[in-house]
Amino acid sequence: MAQQAFDYRFHYGEPGLFLEIYVPRAYQDILRDTIEKGFDLDFVRAHLKASDNACEVRQLLQDHETLATYDEARVNRLNPVLDLYSIYRGDGAFFNEGHLRRDDVCVVRMMFLPALIPKSLLKNASI
Repeated sequence: MAQQAFDYRFHYGEPGLFLEIYVPRAYQDILRDTIEKGFDLDFVRAHLKASDNACEVRQLLQDHETLATYDEARVNRLNPVLDLYSIYRGDGAFFNEGHLRRDDVCVVRMMFLPALIPKSLLKNASI
């Protein structure tokens, strides 16, 4: 299977959010599956529109004034937000209920790039 070429360059000054999450290694497979489902916008839209999920989504968003209007029209306008992720393994510890527990950890790095500037313009930007 041939791999598709893609532009993987850093663009100085490009706004974005870099997030790092540490979780026990045991959750790596389900975490990877969940993140990769998030790249499928049709799947995400269907999940958000499902009546059995709508109540939970509304509850999650209730404290966020800018997201409080949760309806099908807003879900239909949803754009991709996650641009890339990577998972690393490491040795770490979690402090839980007064005890330090050593564990293999997954470090999940995620990059979110808002659609402020069309990526086609960024591709041709000079540094």
